[in-house]
Amino acid sequence: MEYSSVKICSEEQPVLVKITSGDKPNISNVTIKKWQDIVDIISLTINVPSALIMRLKANYFSVFLRSNSTFNPYKIGENVKLHSGLYCETVVGTKNCLLVPNALKDPLWQEKS
Repeated sequence: MEYSSVKICSEEQPVLVKITSGDKPNISNVTIKKWQDIVDIISLTINVPSALIMRLKANYFSVFLRSNSTFNPYKIGENVKLHSGLYCETVVGTKNCLLVPNALKDPLWQEKS
C-alpha cells in the first residue's frame, strides 16, 4: 500500500494517508460532464473564483477538473506539491468536510489566501 504525507492546516505534524491502488476504473465522459457541471455551479453559487476536483498522488495533488470561472487560476493537469496549504489537503488528512467562510478573516487560513 502506498501513502502520501499531507499537512493539516491546524496541526504541526503531517499525517499519512493511504493512496488507493492504480487499478481504479476509468471515469466515464458522462460522469466527468456531471462533475464539471457541479464545480461550475458551486463556483457560481458561492461566488468563488475556483472550484476544483483534485487527484491525490504520492507527492502532489493534480487538478482533475476546474470550474470554468473567469478568474480561476488553476489549469487542468496542474500539479501542486503536498504541504502547500491547499484546503483539499486538510480535507484528505482529516477525512472531514471543511468550511472556511472567509479565509481572509480566519487565522488558520489568512496567510494561505
